Amino acid sequence: MKKISLLLFFPIVLCSQNLQLHYDFGQDRHYVTSTLEMFKPDETGAWFWFVDFDYNTEKKSANLAYWEIARYFALPVLDKKLSFKIEYNDGFFIGDSQNDGYWGAPFYNAWLTGFGYNVDIAAINVQTDLLFRYMPVSDCPDWQLTVVWSASFLRDKILLVGYFDLWTQDLYHNKEWIFQAEPQLWYMKSEKFGIGGEVEISRALLYDLYQFDWKFMPTLGLRWNF
Repeated sequence: MKKISLLLFFPIVLCSQNLQLHYDFGQDRHYVTSTLEMFKPDETGAWFWFVDFDYNTEKKSANLAYWEIARYFALPVLDKKLSFKIEYNDGFFIGDSQNDGYWGAPFYNAWLTGFGYNVDIAAINVQTDLLFRYMPVSDCPDWQLTVVWSASFLRDKILLVGYFDLWTQDLYHNKEWIFQAEPQLWYMKSEKFGIGGEVEISRALLYDLYQFDWKFMPTLGLRWNF
């Protein structure tokens, strides 16, 4: 659900806004997801946001919406590689059944705050965030580890970007850990247009009804950089 190309503090671009269309080949999925995202640095840090829509109704209209918005504040230490982060996540899902028609359910909003650190490892740029996570449905705050990576090859023709999130949450009166990752590979045919895809890897996500088995869902995607 959460799409990639986060590009936070990555040297590939200084400012990025892009639209992605993914066709999901996962089991019982086979629908299109759109992602609009933006990264914009400024004198004190950077803004990042994205919005996802799944198009999985009978008439292929949108039935799931999810968004995240985050602000990074660069700190005057460690050559400004250390930052303070505030993030907000929210969304909703619309389902349907033969007897009841359409019904809706929210993704419970989440507030996150903590610190991030950016580092280059060989040719790969890595952003690591360690965050406190608060959701109204949890009995107490949780924690989340986010790692985002990016690398470009062949004069930026090949992009390897991705992330993983690992966090804890109260599920069925137990504290469980939840994992989500989306490594992406893009071939940029031009500065603006790319062809590629991703593999969505998850465990115990809300919209999967807290299924605790691992899921691996490949997509084929198109990307347009504004």
